[in-house]
Order: sequence, then C-alpha cells, then structure tokens
Amino acid sequence: MRLIALAMVFVSGCMPQPRSVRSDSSALEPIERLGRWDGDSFVAVAPSTVPPSHAHVLVHGWAPGWSRAARATPDLRAWEAVDARGRPFEPWMARMARAIVEADPHAVVLVYSWLDHSATSRSPLAQRNALARAEIHGDGLAAALEEAVDPSFFERQGRIHLIGHSYGALVATLAAVRMPKAPRQLTLFDVPDAPMTRITGGHASLALLLSRLPIGGETGQTFVDNYFSMIGERYGDTVPGVVDVALTPPYNLFDYRRRHLYGPWFYTQSAHHEFGMGWSPLIGRPPAPGCYEQPWGEIDLARGCDDMR
Repeated sequence: MRLIALAMVFVSGCMPQPRSVRSDSSALEPIERLGRWDGDSFVAVAPSTVPPSHAHVLVHGWAPGWSRAARATPDLRAWEAVDARGRPFEPWMARMARAIVEADPHAVVLVYSWLDHSATSRSPLAQRNALARAEIHGDGLAAALEEAVDPSFFERQGRIHLIGHSYGALVATLAAVRMPKAPRQLTLFDVPDAPMTRITGGHASLALLLSRLPIGGETGQTFVDNYFSMIGERYGDTVPGVVDVALTPPYNLFDYRRRHLYGPWFYTQSAHHEFGMGWSPLIGRPPAPGCYEQPWGEIDLARGCDDMR
C-alpha cells in the first residue's frame, strides 16, 4: 500500500516542497568554504585578501553519492574531494576557472563549497535534503564574500560574478539578493525548475527570487544569463531582462548526468567567443534580453526560441 500511495503522489505531482533548514551544525565557517584558484588548484582564502578585481564565484550543486565521504570528513571542501578512483568532485570547476582566467585578465576565481550539506545518497528523492539547505548557504556565501574581499573592493571598481550549477544556482541567487551590493552578473546552469522537478517537490522556484534583483545589462544592474539543458526552464517570459539559453546536449534523454552538466561545459567552451563567457559585462558586451538557442552540435548561439515556449 505504501508503494501504491507513493506512486500516486508521483503521478499527481503533489509531493510537498521540502522545508528550508534555518540552521545546521557545521565544522566550517563561511569564509572557510571559499577556495581561490591559484593556477593549478583551489587554496584557502584569508579575510580581506580578495583585491579589487573581477571576482568570479563558482557554486556547485547537489552531490549525490558523496554522503559517506562527507560524514567521514565533516570539514571536507568541494575542491578537496576525490572519489574511490581518485577522480575529483565536479571537475568542471577547475576547467572553468582556467578558462575564465584566460578570458578575463582582471579575474580572481573563487569556489564556494557546501559539500557537507549537499552530499546525499543517490536516491532521487534525496535531492530534497540538499534543496532544504540552500537558504543557509545563500546566507553563508554572502557572508563569506563580505569577509573575503578587500575593504576597498567596491570603491575601487571591484565587481562580483556569481556562477551556480543546479541547486548551486539557487544558493548563488539567494546570496545575490542578500548581498549589500548586488553582483554585476549572475550565471545559472540548469536550475531544477522544469515540470518534472515539481513531481518530487524538488523545484527551486527561482523566478520569485530573480524578480528581487535589478536585472539588466547596464551599469548598476545585474546581468542574468540562464542556460538550461535537462531540468532547467526559461525565466525571461516572466522575469524581464533575463537572457535565456536553450542548449542542445549531444546525449540521449536518459543520460541525465551529462545533460545536466552540459551547461558548465558549454560555457567553458565559449571562452574567447562573443557569446556565453564572452558576453559577460566583465569581459565583453551583454546581449539584448531574450532567448538564444544552440544549433545542434555547434559551439554557437542563435537568437530565438519561439518553438520552446
């Protein structure tokens, strides 16, 4: 009977949204969750050491299958984690850091770790445990950056670019609306908001948060670009000013992991192009708001997405 009841909940899409956890024990202070790219790896960040610069901040998402490692080492940071085969957790972060530094001569690349709270079993419903802790880490990321930057960071034209994947995009957006000064850019990769995520109650409902930002490409505004490839959706139809990017991963619909991670891969490959990384206001010229679509198999974007409404 329990299995039948659960199946009915799945079919009806009535799984309730998980309650946010307001506080949670942690072995790490907010600033200890920040790592700074030194050209080879991420290293610890001391208070007030991020100079006036273009600070690009990467935030990972849900970490299924990493719960045992997180329990064994409560202060494990994302850039330190490796699996049983010696493979790093979310290798896209190091690859993207290298690309950003090459494309932006004023870049300082940081990563924010919430691995201890996003690590779960591989159960599909376990994502709700990570989602419930996003609010804590939105506050944590905002606090970590406030402590890490030089006191003259903003006065001397320092600018912040938050980059989040999956639930990490929710963490980044929460931080953006809580920072004393809104970031210059917010980049989102495949935020769980497509209809399928509502079946399990795992949707981020990000549009509600985005509407609280001064979105736009001009000085004093936050440029928001949103890339979706598997479980993300368009926001520009309801949140004016957002630039949506519909990606076409070269994988079948059941290759969930690679499709979900395709956004960070595409963005890294877009370095030195006029779109993606190249249209960041920290590097180039932001495009007009609207929807852009990736032609099949190409590292390119074309204006339009009318057939995807």
